[in-house]
Amino acid sequence: SKMLAHEMVEERFYDHVARHLHDLFDYPHIRVYEVQDGGEVQILRAFVGLPPMPEQYRLVAGSGGYVRIPSTVTRDYIPDVTRYSHVYRWLEKGSRVTLPLRLEGECIALLMIAHPETNAFDEEAFALLDVVSNLLETSLGRIHALKKNRQRADELLALQATMRDILAERELSSLLQAILQRAIDLLAADGGALGLFETETGETRVVSAIGLTKDYTGVRLQLGEGAMGWVAQHRKPLFVRDYPAWHNRSEQYNVPAGTQVLAAPLETSEKFIGAIAIVGRRFRESDLELLQLFAQQASLAVENARLYQDAVLSAEKRRALYEASQDIVSTISSPEKVWRAVHRAAERVMPAEAFTITIVNQNTRKFEPVYVVDRGQRFSPAPFPLEHGLSGRVLRTGQPVRIDNVYSFEL
Repeated sequence: SKMLAHEMVEERFYDHVARHLHDLFDYPHIRVYEVQDGGEVQILRAFVGLPPMPEQYRLVAGSGGYVRIPSTVTRDYIPDVTRYSHVYRWLEKGSRVTLPLRLEGECIALLMIAHPETNAFDEEAFALLDVVSNLLETSLGRIHALKKNRQRADELLALQATMRDILAERELSSLLQAILQRAIDLLAADGGALGLFETETGETRVVSAIGLTKDYTGVRLQLGEGAMGWVAQHRKPLFVRDYPAWHNRSEQYNVPAGTQVLAAPLETSEKFIGAIAIVGRRFRESDLELLQLFAQQASLAVENARLYQDAVLSAEKRRALYEASQDIVSTISSPEKVWRAVHRAAERVMPAEAFTITIVNQNTRKFEPVYVVDRGQRFSPAPFPLEHGLSGRVLRTGQPVRIDNVYSFEL
């Protein structure tokens, strides 16, 4: 017990357990397995009295030698292994007892003790092994708590370094790509996607995708659709343990069976920006907490980049308008030069394929298209009535007009 109380490294702990049980109680064959993947994989960490075994020998569910112990059972005892010779090839005869070592109800290790004689374990031996099992569980709990604290500290240091690099990036598209890659690296994920929320449509548009079955950039998710659509609807983080079997999965994604997804909102105190989702196969609840913390910091970086980009764009627009005003003043005697100066200024502020200037002819009561350019070609359309077209709409309402789809717009 003194040895176990001072051991801080899990790998050495298993070795000490096997060696000391062999020395103190003269058990001839001992194996200690670490349990992973929810009990589906058992990895040999230490053994005594057995033929040489491969390092980290693995047993998977359904294979020979694999032992599954129900959560309500404190031990698994086989008084005569010859009845299971097809399973226990390493022990030709004798008896074997397996003790599950649990932490918060979850089996994290198996202690397997074998004896060459049948019926070698009695109630006195079981009572002693129960004491040993309780002691080992207490020690393992302490080691896991220490390991968890160290891991958390390492994660926070990694997060701090990650955010320092991200906050230095001001170009928005590069920043979004960097945020997704950093999240994948931070949580050792297989891949992921990042989407921005569009208030006008209520959709989340994927702007970056890494490590998925294909590039899903440009995919649009409705509210509640998929992990990021769910986050956009509920504005809280999400852990999906089997995405293909999840009822809210998006049919737009091709995801292998058993894939897990972590998703978190990108938002500030004032607005919802979007969502980030990463995929893998061995996430923990603490990983979701780390992703949420990362997303909170990343959201500030995105908003800062947007503000910076808007400020730069605003400055460029003001400069373009000022230079255009100077051009117009210098060419005021030539209407054609004025139209061209206005066109140049408009292209700098908001590039477009088509540009039109119309003026009202008070004598004919018609619009005259004095300057029309479409895809670089100059045209000279005929005059048209004042009540027609977009120009007529602007003249009637006195308000600017924005059209998202000219083919469905009705004047």
